[in-house]
Amino acid sequence: MIVKYCPLLLFLFALFSCSTPKHGSNDFTTNKSRVKGKSHVKSPRKPSGVANRKASPESTYFLDRVESNDPADTPNEAPALSESSSKAPLRATRPTSTPVTVPGLLINESKKLLGVKYRYAGDSPSRGFDCSGLTGYLYAKANIKLPRTSTEQSRIGKRKKFEQADVGDLVFFGTGSRVTHVGIVVERAGRSMTIVHSTSSKGVRYDEVYSSAYWSSRKLWAVDYQSLIRP
Repeated sequence: MIVKYCPLLLFLFALFSCSTPKHGSNDFTTNKSRVKGKSHVKSPRKPSGVANRKASPESTYFLDRVESNDPADTPNEAPALSESSSKAPLRATRPTSTPVTVPGLLINESKKLLGVKYRYAGDSPSRGFDCSGLTGYLYAKANIKLPRTSTEQSRIGKRKKFEQADVGDLVFFGTGSRVTHVGIVVERAGRSMTIVHSTSSKGVRYDEVYSSAYWSSRKLWAVDYQSLIRP
């Protein structure tokens, strides 16, 4: 009996197997009916170590940069500074005034004293000046201290020929080798030499030496003012 119906049983078993869907089928409609509202499509797998970690803006930026193949996107390299930005901004500087030289100072101060009366042993504008008092007063304005008398002033510093005297130098007058007068050169132009001095007749004044027969006949020597400046 069993042998008689065996082919029929095999046929029914095969028919039943074909009509039943296999487990894990990719049929979208069947899976949708079985799992309502859920898609069978899997989301991309997160890199190891990143899953289960809350991404900060910095880490997201870093991951986006690492995934890029552009070398310019490397976050560890600072952008190169341009030549203009690497230089510090220029600041305007106030022009410095030209320092007053010793000759310039002597000339400026001497102009203030023109017309001051002569006085023997005088050494101030209020009292008056003799010749060595005037030279000592003017040089003191340049922080150069001179001896009191014209004879003593002629013995200091570097002596040179009268004709070689320059602006600011002391020039001495006398007879023979005896010093009787001193002045300061305030202008040189070729053979012309103008001095400021205090004369017994007219007080403090400017005179051109070579145009005066009296002074040109009594010239002796000069002393370089630069040799009188102490460091």
